Amino acid sequence: MSVCAKIARRRRQPLNSSVMPSMEDLSACREIWVEAPNGSSLCALINGNLGLLMFVRAPGDSGFSSRNPAYDGAPNATISYVLSNGQVDSYPASWALPVATVEQALFFFRRHARPPTYITWHNDANDGSSIPRA
Repeated sequence: MSVCAKIARRRRQPLNSSVMPSMEDLSACREIWVEAPNGSSLCALINGNLGLLMFVRAPGDSGFSSRNPAYDGAPNATISYVLSNGQVDSYPASWALPVATVEQALFFFRRHARPPTYITWHNDANDGSSIPRA
């Protein structure tokens, strides 16, 4: 799948119920994977105007997932995403970012073969490592 090469820079926006995608209509869902030459990958799960990112250093790695520090919605709110195999997974809404930010991160990863440091990352592997700076 292609991601727009022209991505406008936008500040992180707080998420609230007015921007949350409908949980009934999953037709706006996409799963995008970008692989770097070193074997690491960045995955984006998108539902409408929101999406989350997952960075894996190698196949099988738990890796890192995005967080939105500006999220101010319900702590237990979730967003559903349809994977490429048809499976529907739900993740906390506090992990979601505006789709423009997700697309910008994919473009950055394609260009630099590393995850962008302007995303707030959570280490899901719990191995003490962090996203390396340039």
